[in-house]
Amino acid sequence: MLGIGIGILADRRGHSASPLKWSSPNPVRVSVSTDFVRAWDESGRDLWSYHFPKPIDATAMPGPLDNFVRIADINGDGKKEVLIAAPTRIGYSPDDPPQGEVDCLSSDGKLLWSYVPRTTMRIGDNELRGPWRLFDLYVSPDGASRIRIFAAVAHYRWGNSLVVELDPMTGRDTVRLVNNGVIWKVTEMTIPSGTYLLAGGFNSEHDGGVLAIMNENRPFAASPQTGRYRCTSCPDGTPDFFLVFPRSELNQWHKIYEDPVRGINVNSEGIAVTKHALKSDPSVYVVYLFNVTDGIRPISVRFDSGYDMLHQELSAAHKLKHDLQHCPERLQPRPVRLWTPASGWTELTFPATVLAAQTAAAAAEYR
Repeated sequence: MLGIGIGILADRRGHSASPLKWSSPNPVRVSVSTDFVRAWDESGRDLWSYHFPKPIDATAMPGPLDNFVRIADINGDGKKEVLIAAPTRIGYSPDDPPQGEVDCLSSDGKLLWSYVPRTTMRIGDNELRGPWRLFDLYVSPDGASRIRIFAAVAHYRWGNSLVVELDPMTGRDTVRLVNNGVIWKVTEMTIPSGTYLLAGGFNSEHDGGVLAIMNENRPFAASPQTGRYRCTSCPDGTPDFFLVFPRSELNQWHKIYEDPVRGINVNSEGIAVTKHALKSDPSVYVVYLFNVTDGIRPISVRFDSGYDMLHQELSAAHKLKHDLQHCPERLQPRPVRLWTPASGWTELTFPATVLAAQTAAAAAEYR
């Protein structure tokens, strides 16, 4: 069965902050190095520094350490706490696997709790015990009706992922979502039908970038899987929607295995989902826009300028047989596969991109 993480109280760590004489209750900026955290107030004055018990391994994170800092009033006392992803290694060898950790510091820099994933789970016939790496950390915005803390963690070797919800007071975890593949991005949205957890990443069985959407009233959900990809130790539960995105032309040309969803933007139009095409170049991506007021309705597919530039280079070198104006994935965008508990697998189709539509219209007029 799924295991439970551990919240560790500050006095068990024995390391506290070094506040300065003008200490303010609310830090507004925090910087993280490999051995300490420093906080500043809104005037740019030092508030405190907190020293980690052992050095942080920055290479264990999918981005700069400062990107994994969250400042928010998570317990409703009017003071802002600091949440930090603090990955370490289990041993002292550089070959030892990394272990994700989340530390919660008070407004004056004292350690309130630490969370280390201790989940065990079975995927097919294989048992996974970790260690687990942290890929994203989400905290509901101030003023939300309920503050939630979600962390996306993935097995250090196999990439099977969990989204866990952390108790703001203790750091104890509840596993909310399981996916067979890395989850890169977690956020939430509130619409008339409820508040939903959104998790984007990659799925191994379905061989593509994915987005799971789950009503937060559901206690648990696992991605729809079969055979050796299925979580056999998980309780019952499915997401409300599970979307699988097609591989892009440039991803296939470069033969990159993983093309994950790494961005989710909830705005007035709906949900904008960013799927990266190349692991080595974050500027090459595709954005899918969906309306979510009544189910999931596709609106548009847009290609970033970095994608267009690389496409033009390959076309000019005759490595692609067509230019942008005659690109098949723009004239007829590849569908997104959608799974729901009621209907199983269906397809969502998108209209041609603006450039392709204009080209097709001009060609029809010329004929």
